[in-house]
Amino acid sequence: MEKLLSKTREFNKTAGVPVKDSFGYPKESNAYLQIELIKEELQETLEAFKSKDDVEVLDGLADTFYVLSGLVNLFGLDDKMEEAIDRVHKSNMSKFPKSYEEAIRTVDKYKNNNVSCHMVNRGEAKVVVRDDGKILKSVNYKPVYLGDLVK
Repeated sequence: MEKLLSKTREFNKTAGVPVKDSFGYPKESNAYLQIELIKEELQETLEAFKSKDDVEVLDGLADTFYVLSGLVNLFGLDDKMEEAIDRVHKSNMSKFPKSYEEAIRTVDKYKNNNVSCHMVNRGEAKVVVRDDGKILKSVNYKPVYLGDLVK
């Protein structure tokens, strides 16, 4: 990640886009432009996916990563992203029940709230899935905490 953020920082500086060295809010117009560019790249990726254009799918995904990394530069969060991603991953992994009993408690919780779902065994893992395919959070899910990274 550090290598990618370094490349987009170089691009932004060369292009004259002001990037921060520590967390802060960028000029509004710069942030809005970057966000619009991300939306454009995602739309191009979707179109490439629909037309099954392998090269354009890869191009769209690479461009999306690149532009998103530029947005990270604008906010001055380069040195925080690795830790943030690690924490988000750990939190996301806590969505999966650690035991059959925890999975049953999770299914029961959602069914008691009128959410149609079921448990799926994925090897050692138990996954609780809503009927439309969305992964649901275990009763022992732990939300991510990122506050200390920006204070």
